[in-house]
Amino acid sequence: MRGDVYSVSGIKRILARHGLATSRTRGQHFLPDKGTLDRIADAAELHSDECVLEIGPGLGALTRVLSHRVRKVVAVEIDAGFMRALEQTLEDLTNVRVIHQDFLKLDLRRWSAENLDSLPAPIVANLPYSVTTPVLSALFETPEWWRVAVLLLQKEVAHRLAAGPGTPDYGSLSVYAQFAAEIDVVGLVPAGVFYPPPKVESAIVRLRPRNEPPAPVRDPRILQRVARAAFAQRRKTLLNSLGSIEEWGREGIRSALESVGIEPGVRGETLTLAEFAAVANALTPPEE
Repeated sequence: MRGDVYSVSGIKRILARHGLATSRTRGQHFLPDKGTLDRIADAAELHSDECVLEIGPGLGALTRVLSHRVRKVVAVEIDAGFMRALEQTLEDLTNVRVIHQDFLKLDLRRWSAENLDSLPAPIVANLPYSVTTPVLSALFETPEWWRVAVLLLQKEVAHRLAAGPGTPDYGSLSVYAQFAAEIDVVGLVPAGVFYPPPKVESAIVRLRPRNEPPAPVRDPRILQRVARAAFAQRRKTLLNSLGSIEEWGREGIRSALESVGIEPGVRGETLTLAEFAAVANALTPPEE
């Protein structure tokens, strides 16, 4: 049974045995390709004495690879049907613990301290496409408990994470991701190695939380708001994009931009991370 996770025919048998099916709307695609699974594990640069967190183990193919490289694997799975399958596909592994929880509903600081034996921990995941952005947000908001995250994402999302100013992929996700983490697109993964094959290519992305931000930001929440507003309508000038936020108003935005030497008529897609940080700081109320 446990070897079945590395073949499409085996995956089909496991799914049928447990009355399961993949959800294309949630972007669930199994990865039976051992070579790609090894590439993902390699990218995490795992140590044999540590505990790794896997988000969404599915049927356990990546879990098995990880279990041979570390002291312990803790996997979080939301799907009750997959939990039933994992009891069989991982039954021979003594260093794997699978927890039936929704990762996005966890208090990550407390949960990690209670469930992971060594912190900061590595994170590895073949993420369903539908939860990529909320998972990234959760990680960026709690950087102190993880040391590296290696995620299999849609290629388009990977390019957005790593994009620079003036490029088509550059957006609010690029700004906040690069503020929070160092980003490395390790390599691409063709659709044909998945079951069922997605309509897009994927990419292995490695994230490392920054010890120090690349630019000083007084309130990261303001940075997020500025970036989202700046890219909400890409053709608008920065003044028009940010001026639509009633709290700040056009004149408040104009004054803030001029105070940091940025022309109100430029578009948000031209600003560097440091310039976004400067605008956010200019719009952050002084501490009382």
